[in-house]
Amino acid sequence: MTIGFAWLHPLLPVHGLAGAMSLAGLFAALRVYPPVWALWIQGAYSNGYLFVEVLGGVSGTVVVMLALYFLM
Repeated sequence: MTIGFAWLHPLLPVHGLAGAMSLAGLFAALRVYPPVWALWIQGAYSNGYLFVEVLGGVSGTVVVMLALYFLM
């Protein structure tokens, strides 16, 4: 994520915190969608469990992107 942030953030048309949050949304979708889809398609996991997985993945990605934004 660090290399992706350092490479993509200057290329975005939106700069600053809004650009970092747009990258956070992109990276969160890339990190969360495949495993949650795989768990959901199996049908053995409850919706509450999948919600916790999505919430944890998205919040973790946002925290990392904010840290990278403030450190770079």
